[in-house]
Amino acid sequence: MKLPQLEPLKLTTANPGQVAEYHFQIKLAQLTGTNGPRDLFSAYTVDFFEKYAAAFATTIDQEIVIGYDGSRYHQSISVSAREYLRRMGISVKELDGPVTVPEFMFTCHQLNLPGCFFGRSHSPQQYVGLKCVINGEIALDLLRKNGAEIDRPKNVPIKTLFGFLPRTLAPIIEVAITENKMIHPQKMGAREKIATKDMREAFFASLKKVTPLEKIEGNYIIDCRHSMAGEVWELVKSESKAEITLHNKKLDPTAPDRDPREIWDTLIEKYAPMAQAVFDHDADADRTFLVKTPGKGRERILMNQEKAFATGLLAEAEMRKADAYVLVQERINLILLSSLATLTETVYATAQGEPPFFLGVLELLTKKQEIERISGADYTDIFFGREHPICMKSPYQQALWMMYWFTKNTDLPPFPETNLLKTQITMLTLNYPQRLEKVLQSSEALLEYFKKNFEIRYYSKIDGQNLIVIDKKGNTIVTSIRPSGTGRYSKVITEVGLGEATEKERIAILKKVNASIAKIIG
Repeated sequence: MKLPQLEPLKLTTANPGQVAEYHFQIKLAQLTGTNGPRDLFSAYTVDFFEKYAAAFATTIDQEIVIGYDGSRYHQSISVSAREYLRRMGISVKELDGPVTVPEFMFTCHQLNLPGCFFGRSHSPQQYVGLKCVINGEIALDLLRKNGAEIDRPKNVPIKTLFGFLPRTLAPIIEVAITENKMIHPQKMGAREKIATKDMREAFFASLKKVTPLEKIEGNYIIDCRHSMAGEVWELVKSESKAEITLHNKKLDPTAPDRDPREIWDTLIEKYAPMAQAVFDHDADADRTFLVKTPGKGRERILMNQEKAFATGLLAEAEMRKADAYVLVQERINLILLSSLATLTETVYATAQGEPPFFLGVLELLTKKQEIERISGADYTDIFFGREHPICMKSPYQQALWMMYWFTKNTDLPPFPETNLLKTQITMLTLNYPQRLEKVLQSSEALLEYFKKNFEIRYYSKIDGQNLIVIDKKGNTIVTSIRPSGTGRYSKVITEVGLGEATEKERIAILKKVNASIAKIIG
């Protein structure tokens, strides 16, 4: 099988250094994580998030939308940040209840404003965080303030393109974090409440326009993981012919197990005997996981989540064959690359995560202004200036496309046999910049190892280190080596397939490769 050609999008790099094409000097943010600042509560002073939100608002010089994920802690921070901004003279629009991340992104788009979303994402209960939302216009402005030279696309409404603040644009905001003086009471910033219920219904209306909701049939289970996703799924249920059962649909701000990946074995035990397809969300519902496919028993359990993401993409592609697809991949993996082989000759590679993907879309639109739609990985159907223009993982959309697949099919598409191994390299005393530096310091030694043992087909340092190699027996191996955005470790994710090796041999290859990488990095 011939895999699509990978073309890295240079603006998305997470690694420090010069991006010559844009004269952009990448500097590592010290306080900003994957989508904004997020860490253990003990890492922050009591007013850190208020000062960060203030630095964000003053740097972009705009009114701000505020929202939160439902936890009492983040509700408290959102209230104090709101009043802190108002005492500085910054006006605020505030959702009057908790929402999921895709709903908040949609709110920012509807109001055409940047936003601050307070939530811990999929992190454990003791974490606190803030996700900053910007549009393409703000991103270009921040790129230029950081020294980049990039032209504004003339024929693309980039104000409708929304995404999270990339880590590489955060240094200029971190520099602006300071003590702030109050303004005269008569000049206090305005506060406007936004009805969460109305915005949720508008979000659902837009979702219906880009999914085959009326054609979905069958029985499905959604585990909402105690998030606000249950509210959205209740709207879906009200207009769907499918039988959708919701588990853990009530918001529980103190639920400790809100990331399904941390309790995967528990989920498998729970759902293995059931006949329905089972979907699972993480804490702020910006991901959809497919736990099992229709049919009873463990043989229907889905161990590799890349199959779930690819299924949604292929289901959408089957329905929309007339549309051209330009695909942006957030993490290189063999299953997705092979599944895209019939759809496209080129896959545009970005660093992993929503903010690099956002910058990748912006860069792609700058180079190819005729593009109207981009799909890729577990992002589906990104429209510009149309019905559902969110540059963001859309978990509801992804789940609905997979349900549509299972309306017609009893199993997943015929993906190649692959095996995957994830290895964590513990780095308890290192912050993100230090973890990344340690991964990059091993570049020469890693390349020497791979050149000695494999034929290198692709090598990129846009996000840690990424390689596609072929061994002497024709097996294709994909390796991603990168620091965790918030955890005190670095990740080695290796996948092998498309060759003659048996499953036992593939597993042996994975163990040897990951052990060698871990030894080199140290």
